[in-house]
Amino acid sequence: MARKFSLGYLTTGVLEPSAQVYVAARAGYDYVSFRPIAMGLPGEPNLDLAHDSKLLAKTRTALDATGLEVWDIELARVLDDVDYDSYAPAIAVGAELGGRVLLTSVWTEDHAKQVDGLGKVAALAAEHGLKVVAEFVPLSKVKTMDEIAELIREVGAPNLGMLIDIYHWDRANTPLEAVDSLPPEWFPMVHLCDCPAAKPANLEALREEVRERRLYVGEGGARIADLVRRLPDDTVFSIEQPHLERLRELGATEYASRCLESAKRYFAENELG
Repeated sequence: MARKFSLGYLTTGVLEPSAQVYVAARAGYDYVSFRPIAMGLPGEPNLDLAHDSKLLAKTRTALDATGLEVWDIELARVLDDVDYDSYAPAIAVGAELGGRVLLTSVWTEDHAKQVDGLGKVAALAAEHGLKVVAEFVPLSKVKTMDEIAELIREVGAPNLGMLIDIYHWDRANTPLEAVDSLPPEWFPMVHLCDCPAAKPANLEALREEVRERRLYVGEGGARIADLVRRLPDDTVFSIEQPHLERLRELGATEYASRCLESAKRYFAENELG
C-alpha cells in the first residue's frame, strides 16, 4: 500500500494552523499535524483553536478548500504541575477537525505522576475516540524506548501507544530489535527525519541540533529503512524536520516540498512501499 505522510508542526516553524494547511496541501502531503496546545515558547503564534473562533473558522476554511485531513494534534505533556483538564478543549477541537491521534511526552521524574498523568491524557483522548502516542525523548524524563514501553504497559490504557521519532530513536541508541516484541497497534505514526551520523557532544549540542538542524530523509546516518520494515504497513509518517537555515532560505512551501520529496524518494529507493 502507498505510504501516507503528514506535515509535522515543527517543520515549517511558527505558522498558524490555516497557513500550515495551505503549505501542506501545496507541497502534496496527505495530512497535516496541528499544535493546538500551546507550549508558551517565545515567538509562538496563536495556536488556540479551541478559544479563538476566527482562527478556527480560518482553519476549517483551509481544510475544506484543500481537502486535506488532520492526522494528529500535540502536545499534551505529562508534567509535575499541570491541570490535565486544561487540555480538554484542544483535544475536543482537534477531534472535531478530524484528528485521529494525540501526542504526549513525559517531563516529570515522579513515577506515580508519570503513570497518573499518562492515564489522564489517555482518558481525555478516549472521550473523543483518539489514540494517544507517548514519545521517548533523550532530553525528557523518559529517555528510551524500553522506559516508555514499560510505562505504557503499566498505564494499560487501550488507546495508548508509542511515538518513535527517528531523531530521538537514533540519539537514544535504540536497537532495531527493540520494536519487534512490541504490539503493532502501538505504532499508528512515526516522526520522520534524518540526522548526522556523528552524535552531538553534549546535551546542549543535542538540544540545538534537534530544534534547528534535522536532515532530509536519506541525507544522514539513521537506519530508517531497517526500522520502517519493522512497522505496520499503515503507519503514517509525520515529517518533523526543523532546519531553520533551510526554512529561511527556501520558505515554508518549498522547504516542506523538499522534505516530502526526499522522503518519498528514499522510500522508493529502499522499496518501502
